[in-house]
Amino acid sequence: MKEILKIAFNLTIVCVFAGAVLGLVNWGTQHAKEVNQHKREVATSMSLLGYSAAHPAPESLKIDTISRYLLNVDGKTALGYVAPVNGGKELVLLSIEGEKLVSLPAPDMAAPGIANVLSQALGGKSVTNVQHVEDYQMAVQDGVVQGYLITANNLGFKANIKMMVSLTADFSLRGIAILESEEDPGLGAEAAEPYFRNQFIGKTVDQLAKIQVVTTPQPTDYRKFLESEPAGHFNTDAMRRLVVEYGNSPIYAITGSTISSKAVTVGVQKAVARFASRLSQLNAVLNLKQPAAAQEG
Repeated sequence: MKEILKIAFNLTIVCVFAGAVLGLVNWGTQHAKEVNQHKREVATSMSLLGYSAAHPAPESLKIDTISRYLLNVDGKTALGYVAPVNGGKELVLLSIEGEKLVSLPAPDMAAPGIANVLSQALGGKSVTNVQHVEDYQMAVQDGVVQGYLITANNLGFKANIKMMVSLTADFSLRGIAILESEEDPGLGAEAAEPYFRNQFIGKTVDQLAKIQVVTTPQPTDYRKFLESEPAGHFNTDAMRRLVVEYGNSPIYAITGSTISSKAVTVGVQKAVARFASRLSQLNAVLNLKQPAAAQEG
């Protein structure tokens, strides 16, 4: 009996030790994965803004973050935005209808007592359920907005497709990149190929809202151009000619992957429409250029 207990004890020690080692390895691997993913996203964002090793970003280029929050004020849903204003960061609280409630120098939104801080700023109103929702990136050079980077998600054929969307300062599509996808190789995974994703370049907010996905074959000359023109190089003469010629064209679906093609298109449509609407609410504070569609909405 003592031998059995000894063996059981030793096995328990071994299992605990092995579990601890595996946990540490997993932690270290996960951290490395997160670091590598961050590096890939930074490289992708720079590419979508039109920069590369051959055409590096100027030292004066700055990437600012606009963070969006949801919270309850006296039992009603409200919106919060932490945004760059006059060289600093400002928190703007809005009602769900877009009415400005208050603005103040941005506090630490992750602080345990943030609800009390916001309650005091609102004159004692009850504040609960402060939640960070998402971040937008804004590229600024010498005080002038150069463009925006937002993320988009939509359910594809198998799972969610995560995308990064680049917009110019006047809200035309500069390009998209697929960040995460489990679509089938040779089918839905083709959404990451230039001939598909570069179709979005140059589309305005209005054009994007009305765009359709069609299953007719993509024109050969159009495909060759999309495959040769790097995403993000929006200001080349060739790209400007493309915008004029194909600006109002539909999105040509990937052969055999209409579901994936529509998933990417709808995901981009929704993300850009939401962003344009939300940024218009901040216009009075940030004084940023708005697309016509957002101003009318």
